[in-house]
Amino acid sequence: WLYGGCRKVLVPSGDVARRLTDAGWNEHRLIVWPGAVDADAFSPARRSQRLRSAWHVSERRPAILCVGTLSRGSGMDLIEPLGSLLHGRGIAHRFIVVGEGPALSEFQEACPDAVFAGRLSPRDLASVMASADLLFRPAAVDTTGLVLLEAQASGLPVLVTGGGSVRDHMRPGLTGLVCRPDDALGLAARAAELLMDPARRRGMGEAARRFAQARSWQTSLERVYALYRSTS
Repeated sequence: WLYGGCRKVLVPSGDVARRLTDAGWNEHRLIVWPGAVDADAFSPARRSQRLRSAWHVSERRPAILCVGTLSRGSGMDLIEPLGSLLHGRGIAHRFIVVGEGPALSEFQEACPDAVFAGRLSPRDLASVMASADLLFRPAAVDTTGLVLLEAQASGLPVLVTGGGSVRDHMRPGLTGLVCRPDDALGLAARAAELLMDPARRRGMGEAARRFAQARSWQTSLERVYALYRSTS
């Protein structure tokens, strides 16, 4: 009832537009507005060696950043099996987990080697993102793609599960890799590719930074202003 009277409806991705069209919406009423990121606030320049030393991470032991609500069924519960598979292959890493949720104590018990940073201010999150080496983002916890854009602006390659909306907020094979959420072995293999290849991580991180810089708020809001002008 809320959107029924709207002449135009902004949606966060092409995938959402396609699903709404399949559900019977008029495609001409839907405008894709994929969001934006402040690439000055989120930047590789905020990388902190102090944080990395506190985490005990290095190029040989990369930091995998995870951001989201800590609850079972949220997608974040993929951290545990992914970590176990990586350890089983002898691949050094450390998870840095940002967020809170009802399953926090369960996650801490299941992943005793991870660093749980809790809820962070945007400024602190920017430092944490820039100080990590890779973002792991399950599709189940993503709606607008904002975290993906912030991480890429920070110079991180991204590892995501699923398809659809997440593909609108990164470039598969260029700024990160996409895996199926039900394929733990495939997920671990893709993670291993990036963890064991610092040069590839750096190349993807640089491409990710360029991609995010093209998603500025100025450009994004101009599309909204143009829409307002066209419907006035």
